[in-house]
Amino acid sequence: MTLAKADYRDVLGGLVEAYETERDPEPVIPAAEMLWHLIESKGVTQATVAAETGVGESTLCEVLKGKRAISRKAMRSLADYSRVDTSVFF
Repeated sequence: MTLAKADYRDVLGGLVEAYETERDPEPVIPAAEMLWHLIESKGVTQATVAAETGVGESTLCEVLKGKRAISRKAMRSLADYSRVDTSVFF
């Protein structure tokens, strides 16, 4: 690919991305809502998640109620358990 084609592709790609971001931004989903979804989609209980991730049941409960933020350590454990990227909790 020539330099001109690569530049054109990069510029066009940037314009498409900017347009899509403005017209159809990705929704922001609260961490607690995302965690609920992940737990429900696995069909497990909070107690099961706590036991298999090492995150305390009380911590999970507080996170799910929106009373507490997810710590980075818990975020990593929950993301690994759910097989998702930690970014889903931001």
